[in-house]
Amino acid sequence: MYESQEFSQAASVMEDALLNKNELLKNEHEFMQMVISKLGTCLSSPEEEIVVQDERGAEMFFIAKGDCVVNLNDAAGVEHRCIRLLVEGDHFGEISLVYRCNRTASVVSRNYNTMARLGYANWREVVNEYPKYLKLLKKHLYRYNDVKKQFFKQLICRVFYFAEGLTQDMFHDLIYKLVPKQYEKGQILLKEYSNANSLLFVEYGLVEVFFELEGNEFIVDNLHPGSVINYRSFFMEDLMHVTMRFKENTRILELTKKTFEKMREENAAFETRILMHQSQILRWNKKYPLDYIINVPEHLRDRRISGELLKNMLRRRNIFKNIVFRRLSEVREMRKKPKLKQIKAACLARFGALDGKEVLKRKLVQLYKK
Repeated sequence: MYESQEFSQAASVMEDALLNKNELLKNEHEFMQMVISKLGTCLSSPEEEIVVQDERGAEMFFIAKGDCVVNLNDAAGVEHRCIRLLVEGDHFGEISLVYRCNRTASVVSRNYNTMARLGYANWREVVNEYPKYLKLLKKHLYRYNDVKKQFFKQLICRVFYFAEGLTQDMFHDLIYKLVPKQYEKGQILLKEYSNANSLLFVEYGLVEVFFELEGNEFIVDNLHPGSVINYRSFFMEDLMHVTMRFKENTRILELTKKTFEKMREENAAFETRILMHQSQILRWNKKYPLDYIINVPEHLRDRRISGELLKNMLRRRNIFKNIVFRRLSEVREMRKKPKLKQIKAACLARFGALDGKEVLKRKLVQLYKK
């Protein structure tokens, strides 16, 4: 793809395509002239990738002449080709500008195309002068309903404080602010006693949950695509009680604490909803050493068990495991405390026979009063 220097020759083609065929710009004559003045032109050849999924984007495009197809790789890495045909007057690439995120799909030219290009700086000028255009762009992209967006919706709704009450704007703001991170088999995601400062979603791959006791590893769970990690500890800024390791190459979607707090600041309704759930978690006053929601992929499910029944079974199993693990954690902490013989010997050696006994009494009360 390359830029055309002959803008004047292509301007009339652009104006006709955008003014008469673009869904958001048609009949907006005065606004159209402002937009056209900020456009550059570019040409593409057949089979050329104009935007590439997961790459950073800093411009959107309008098709003046020709057509393109949209290709998308889903959460499992499967390529879905030609999910949509883009023709004269259509635009694409706006999601990266609106949400400052990576490209969500690839767009491939089918012919020798003439297109208009709107860079980020000029786009900002346009939406600042004409805020209605940003609203129209968002309203238009809300209608996209590809397989990846459907997966994101299912993923987000597994978290109880996201399951209800999210507006379209809040939902899209959330999914496009998730940061994708790629990990290799054997890497550690989170270590025991590390901070749980991010909300994590497994997009594809497999995460193994385990803990160590007396030099041995014990596998607790396997987290498949669609599973959610740290959805309660995230609020509490709690420490991890288990270690998580990648059992195969895995892609994680991360919502950082900083991004989450910014979302709360920018949306009063969202902040109210989150405060309500945060207060609820604080009232429960419980530790959740196994803080995740398990998703079982379709091919591993027992066909005799309905989806709702399976969800309840997994929830009850997690509650039971947390009860057991809380007790196990208490035992582990008790075993870390020094033995009575060690305390006695240390006190006598340091303070002598008489004073050592008094010190020993105080130490025992401090260590074992709970």
